[in-house]
Amino acid sequence: MTEKKRRIGLIGGTFNPIHNGHLLIAENALDQYRLDKVYFIPTGPSPHKEDALIAPPGMRCDMIQRAISDHSGFEISTIETDSVEKSYTYRTLEKLTENHPENAFFFIMGGDSVYEFSSWKNPKRICELCTLLVAVRDGMDKRKLEECANDLRARFHAEIELLDTPNVSISSREIRERIRKGLSIRYLVPKEVQAYIKENHLYE
Repeated sequence: MTEKKRRIGLIGGTFNPIHNGHLLIAENALDQYRLDKVYFIPTGPSPHKEDALIAPPGMRCDMIQRAISDHSGFEISTIETDSVEKSYTYRTLEKLTENHPENAFFFIMGGDSVYEFSSWKNPKRICELCTLLVAVRDGMDKRKLEECANDLRARFHAEIELLDTPNVSISSREIRERIRKGLSIRYLVPKEVQAYIKENHLYE
């Protein structure tokens, strides 16, 4: 008899800083797809973004830890921040699959990312190693998203599911800009993260 695998969600990003939008997407994925855990994976060295604009990995990990400390279904993975290699999703999934063969992985991504997915590094390998959960907000064209998902299914044999999420439009860039302008970020980030940012004078 084959042992049932644990269902593990993965949500990656710079988390610069983590905000309530990230947490809501993770919570919805946990509920809708009956995941056992969702792991937040902050990026290490990124091939796409200027490191000068990103808070140090240790601080981003600290903020995530504070944001999820009271949630038994959320954990943090430092698999990318502990590495000296540039962060690519397929590499991370290969390491996780090798180290945790008892898990089935579900990679959570934003709806807008679906249209760029074929340009990611080694998209076929990503699809071999996980199910893609695509976060769909109100106002997104579901028919267009489904057409794109069908194309990826045909090209890469991808397993793709749509994830309904609250229509909360928050971006880390917007939060950093508000901090620079001296504006409030209350209700955009958990209060523990807000306190950490203030204590460490981040993004000022």
